[in-house]
Amino acid sequence: MPPSGKSTPGVSKSAVLEIITAQKQRFSVRELLQAAYAQEANEKAALFRLVGEVADQQAVPELIGRLQGKDPISRVHIINILARFNTREVQTALQALLSDLDFGMHGEFFVDGPTATSPVQGALGDCWLIAAMASVAWTHSQLISERTRRENLVGAVDPGNADLYFELTDVLTIPVLFFTITIPFVFQQWIGERLPQSTGGGAIYARSSVPGENWPAEIEKAVAVWRSGGNADYPRSSDYAHLNGGDPAWAVHVLKGGQPWYHWADADDTWSTIRSHCSGQRTSDPLVAWTWGSSDDSPNKVDYGGANIVANHAYSILGTWETNNRQYVVLRNPWGWYEATLNTHAGTWATPESWGNANLTLPGDGVFALEIHTFREYYMGFGGAS
Repeated sequence: MPPSGKSTPGVSKSAVLEIITAQKQRFSVRELLQAAYAQEANEKAALFRLVGEVADQQAVPELIGRLQGKDPISRVHIINILARFNTREVQTALQALLSDLDFGMHGEFFVDGPTATSPVQGALGDCWLIAAMASVAWTHSQLISERTRRENLVGAVDPGNADLYFELTDVLTIPVLFFTITIPFVFQQWIGERLPQSTGGGAIYARSSVPGENWPAEIEKAVAVWRSGGNADYPRSSDYAHLNGGDPAWAVHVLKGGQPWYHWADADDTWSTIRSHCSGQRTSDPLVAWTWGSSDDSPNKVDYGGANIVANHAYSILGTWETNNRQYVVLRNPWGWYEATLNTHAGTWATPESWGNANLTLPGDGVFALEIHTFREYYMGFGGAS
């Protein structure tokens, strides 16, 4: 029978949700959605997470049909699920929904110090940017504040009354007669600090996993305005659409500086190359990785769905883990969840810091340890900027 999510006498809601989770493959997406709509916020989020885990391309029409529902919280969950499917049908539906953006203040720029688990991807196909953000925050957290300035300027200097500017690195192209000169250049991009929000006031695009923290969304807005040339205070959804698809190594270069570099994941020296960018088990330089566009694109026709690894997707590389005579690459999904399940290692991953050990319990919050041979098979490449 369809899941109701409701507790029965003597059985708690959490116990019912555990049963539904264990039997999730027995339910259709429609049945899980119907159960989710009837729940309070916490149970609703848990059921929508299950929907995200079981939804496939066949579920897309059902999800798109529910975008106009009256429940704003459910709508945001559905937007986040649909963002996984990089198809024209989904992009058209999301753009229609977001054609008239509403802006508001969601909190402060920083609440906690920026780290890899802070940035979470929203309703855009910009995993390449969010993964790069997480990697830079993990290895060079000071750059997030050093490359940001908060002002309240007025007048000719700042006609849009923008409040923040970001330093973004790229090359400046100068035409000279019959040729062009390109030189490294740091662009200063001003933006207003108000962010796009749903009808219920929640974030639509990038957000932080830390409640009331805005820095991932503000950086995303700055890059969207920079790439599109849109309004610095109130960019349109079409301006944000310029972030759908990109190069994660180039994004590291934009956020940190240096020259982007690329490496094939299936190369014989993949492990030693990743280790060369680590101090102990933790990366000391920001690294990103990306999967093949589809199972058919991969040399061994790997089963991405069966491994809980996302095709055509960018990840952060946080470090390495050697245990039980096996080598693992520690990665993070910018969704902040949906960790790999094939040839992974669970436990407490500790990285020595000057103040002690930083511990992450894996898998969790999108972070997982993937065996090196599986990494080389399922991922197309990795890189960064140096």
